[in-house]
Amino acid sequence: MTPYKILLVDDVPGNLKILEASISSDYELFMATSGAKALKIVATNPPDLILLDIEMPEMSGLEVLERLRADESTRGIPVVFLTSKDTSEDIVQGLKAGAYYYLTKPFDTEMLRLVIAQALADDNAYDSALRDMQNSAATMKWLNHLTHGDPSSA
Repeated sequence: MTPYKILLVDDVPGNLKILEASISSDYELFMATSGAKALKIVATNPPDLILLDIEMPEMSGLEVLERLRADESTRGIPVVFLTSKDTSEDIVQGLKAGAYYYLTKPFDTEMLRLVIAQALADDNAYDSALRDMQNSAATMKWLNHLTHGDPSSA
């Protein structure tokens, strides 16, 4: 089974190294040191999940998330904020913006692993339910055709 792809986005290379050391054994990791670089990676190689810092120069994590949510092709990628912004207002703002979860630095590695696993499981459950609905619709259309015949051939 191919490992899940996770994009790590933080403007501090040391933070990326800590994240990499924490989760690299379980996932295929990609890294970006800016919001613009992150969006380029997402456009060419969409990840299964994004760990995103909020405080970055030029484009904040909130702006990155806004752009992801505005694009139909990236809207469904789970985003977990991982940031030092830790007031309740910051957390509420991040979740209202569409983040799956909000973790603060310094982070607990076990908590990070659990949040990632849950986000990926939830995303897979959603994808599976969507496929089931599409399959059900196709089945209903086929059954309707069998019972009522092809209306175009009448």
